[in-house]
Amino acid sequence: MTNGATKPGSSRIAALLPMLLLIWSTRAHAHILSGDAAGGFVSGFEHPISGLGLMGVPLPGTEIGIALSAIGLGAVVATEARPPLIFAALLVGFFAIFHGHAHGTELPPDENGVLYSIGFVVATGLLHLTGIGIGLIHRWKAGEVALRLGGAGVAATGCFFLWDALT
Repeated sequence: MTNGATKPGSSRIAALLPMLLLIWSTRAHAHILSGDAAGGFVSGFEHPISGLGLMGVPLPGTEIGIALSAIGLGAVVATEARPPLIFAALLVGFFAIFHGHAHGTELPPDENGVLYSIGFVVATGLLHLTGIGIGLIHRWKAGEVALRLGGAGVAATGCFFLWDALT
């Protein structure tokens, strides 16, 4: 379908997807697991969906950094910005420090880090595949609009996380 034609109803579904995800989701903090809920395969699998500090080194402002990364990514998607590759790579790397630290601090010392990591890697890969699939809808005008709205939603959610981290 390279001529821009879409299947009947697919543009409406693509436009509604971000709204459905917002309705479906529950209020969440990016990194709230502790104790028994934070270990094992299921916890590792759920973590990238719900929100490496394994050495215990503190990183101030972790939740603020994560919230700012959501705001930045959402704004880039919403505005269809195309920053230079080096800038994008440095920014992603900087924000990855905060995300990685948060992931690692949630694994209790007595839990199986291998199982947690396997679950985490599987879920992250599935999220990447989902992102690629969502990105493919950009070829249609309705998909482009849906992606921009989704980006705005991610940025708005990042603002909520930032407010929550600051208060």
